[in-house]
Amino acid sequence: MVELLVCSNRKQLKQLKNICGSEYIIGTSKYAFYVECKKTNETIVYLEPDELSDYSTIISIIKRITNIIESCNLQKQYLYRISYHLEGGLPSTIDRMLQNIKVIKKVFQEYRIDKIYLVDDKENWMINEAFFIYAHNKRIDCHILDELAEKEQECLFTLRRSNYNPNPERLGFDTQEQLEQWKYWMNQENKHPRSLEMKSFEMGFLYAASNNGKHLKWALDDIQLYQNEFNVGIISFYNNEDNEHFRQKGISVECLEDYFDKELFEKNYKIYLEDCQYITNRIDENLYFILDDIDLSEYLNRKFFNYLERTCFHKLYIDTCSHTFFKIRKYCLIEAWGNTNFWQSNILYANSRHWNTKFFRRDIVEVFDAKEYEPYANEICIRIWCNKKMNAIWDLGNYTGKIYSVPDYNWRHYIRNVRESIKLSLENKIKILLAPTCPLIGFSTVKNYLNICTSVLETLPSEQVTIFFKNHPNIDKELEDEIEQKYSTKKNILFVNKMQGIWEVIQTCDFVITDVSTVIFDTIKAGKPVFCIAGCQDYEFIRHHEGNFKIYRDIDKLCKDVIAFSKDRYRLEKQLQSMFCNQDTFIKNLVGKTMEDGYKALHDVIREEMDNKLIYI
Repeated sequence: MVELLVCSNRKQLKQLKNICGSEYIIGTSKYAFYVECKKTNETIVYLEPDELSDYSTIISIIKRITNIIESCNLQKQYLYRISYHLEGGLPSTIDRMLQNIKVIKKVFQEYRIDKIYLVDDKENWMINEAFFIYAHNKRIDCHILDELAEKEQECLFTLRRSNYNPNPERLGFDTQEQLEQWKYWMNQENKHPRSLEMKSFEMGFLYAASNNGKHLKWALDDIQLYQNEFNVGIISFYNNEDNEHFRQKGISVECLEDYFDKELFEKNYKIYLEDCQYITNRIDENLYFILDDIDLSEYLNRKFFNYLERTCFHKLYIDTCSHTFFKIRKYCLIEAWGNTNFWQSNILYANSRHWNTKFFRRDIVEVFDAKEYEPYANEICIRIWCNKKMNAIWDLGNYTGKIYSVPDYNWRHYIRNVRESIKLSLENKIKILLAPTCPLIGFSTVKNYLNICTSVLETLPSEQVTIFFKNHPNIDKELEDEIEQKYSTKKNILFVNKMQGIWEVIQTCDFVITDVSTVIFDTIKAGKPVFCIAGCQDYEFIRHHEGNFKIYRDIDKLCKDVIAFSKDRYRLEKQLQSMFCNQDTFIKNLVGKTMEDGYKALHDVIREEMDNKLIYI
């Protein structure tokens, strides 16, 4: 029998070795520490999921919670709606727990573990929760130590306010952690003058990002389709630098935060507290969930209460700003932020009902073979599909709104302006953009991310190649620093600000190396060849595009090919030209027939909907 030591650095490991037996293995979810221990021949297990998420189970859990919420008589029910979107928030937390339990089962199948030591730090908190709950259900001896691995404690810090803690100070829903944010908001002056005059716009665009070059570029691309024909205004959620970028382009933008009303927020907060108390009582009574003999009921209760205390509290702030804003701002049409899983659209939908505002979505060319589930699809009552075939993979339930089929003019615009041939700057080094994407729960892992980075940055020859390296905007700061420190001295590697828009960087390079992400299609639109590494389970999302652009299952094979091409410029140029032709044909087929009347068909749809009165559903 062996003991498992779950930790994230050498100091913790040293302390654990002083208290454990002679037979042990190490477990960690910190990849750098895993690599460090492997180099010294320690027996260590890397604790990161590497399987596709079980979306049906996650949706089932969210539905259970949603049904309980909807059974309550709430004054602001839309505030508590949970997203079915897995890239963040409560759904991703649940997803990681389910994934981690799978990882733990594999570890127990491989090793005969009879005791677990968990160091309660921020590095391993997700895997720690899974180990603790697994041990709790399986009656396995589990010891929790503080972040220095010196003192034993009764419970993990993330579960201290749950019934897993034998001596909790507070249980259930609690507002204490909101106090600092509450004071900050309530100490502000009401920013908006009471006498602001009424303004009307034909079209509005939600913008809920903060200083994100990618979203800024997407928004500007969208708005250029309409701004010469319609009175357009951006509704920005937050005060940030992006607002000034819009203004510099001559686009009207107003920020919801400028419409915060303290008195209204105080009134809404009382409603929020009443609603939350009602919800938590029902959740306590009715939420049960057991998965493969692991009881997750208490865990789900605690995480849902966290969601009420944090996410819904923030939603209340935006809801208050939105209510004030829509008293004096009227829009005929508003383009939704994402789909109906995005709370930003839900809140603005709720606050603009008195104007009969219609919400629409341009479902642009959907390129990943991933099904979306939208339970409140009818809130977006107009959908403009750019590719009829992709409509079939979306689950819109009993959607009763209008669907139009209009080509994606943004993509057509890029295709029309693509050069007929690719010309390398042969007198200089080959310029490559390496743009891996952020490890996302469900299909991309930290291990895979670092494997792509290190393979390309260490393997490609510095004499022939200059690499522009751009981290994903959402990458963890520690991971970002780790990569930059390791390669900052290599003169052929240039680090691009991760918040910079990627379009400009693509334009400066000869070709792009990336993994499964929208970067593939940004590159193809720019008329640049793309080498895509689709390891792990990512391949399942794009396998239907095999042959349309260069897809590699193995990063080492990709690097070997690039090295071979770099030694023969004629062969490289021929290869890139061939890739460009394939990609160009692919995009033209995907977008469909291009029309010579500009954006007329799209504008006709918009005008028709502006003239038609909204029928509530």
